[in-house]
Amino acid sequence: FLQTLEEPFDKTLIFLLTENPARLLPTILSRCQKIYLHPMTVDELIRKLKQNHPEQENVQWIAGMSDGMPGIAEKIINHNGIQLYERLKMFFVAQNQLNVSQLFPFAKDVAKDSAQWTLAIHFIQRFLNEQAILNPLQQGEKYAHLYDWMISLIRKTDSLYLDKAQVLTDIILKISENLK
Repeated sequence: FLQTLEEPFDKTLIFLLTENPARLLPTILSRCQKIYLHPMTVDELIRKLKQNHPEQENVQWIAGMSDGMPGIAEKIINHNGIQLYERLKMFFVAQNQLNVSQLFPFAKDVAKDSAQWTLAIHFIQRFLNEQAILNPLQQGEKYAHLYDWMISLIRKTDSLYLDKAQVLTDIILKISENLK
């Protein structure tokens, strides 16, 4: 694939689309011209979701949690994202309160479904960002380091075919270890 990016056939355009460029390998990123598509506003996304999913409840929550990304919003709707978030929230507790016996089965379930995996990572990224914003002086830097560590681990997961269930477990344990 890398050679195709470096030496494409004449008159060839290759488009790589991602919701999370941090997950792409640096060797691929360095060979691409980046065009950033800005997220939709929450109001725009709410209108679109109401138009495409008139029966859907919780449209405002979905639009807010998707950070203006229609693809994430669609995943939340089509892959039980609300239930996933509720289950994931149970693990955002201090380590001494963490129910480890429920963590690994949860991680195994999530790892089986690529859309659920993507949503779980998205929700965790949001959680870390929120923690850094809510605690800028005391712990903002700590959460920024956790975020960077998580992104690095996710890159390795894809490139080294690491066990996603174990990776998700490690991420949640590391976050729990840092919560007080």
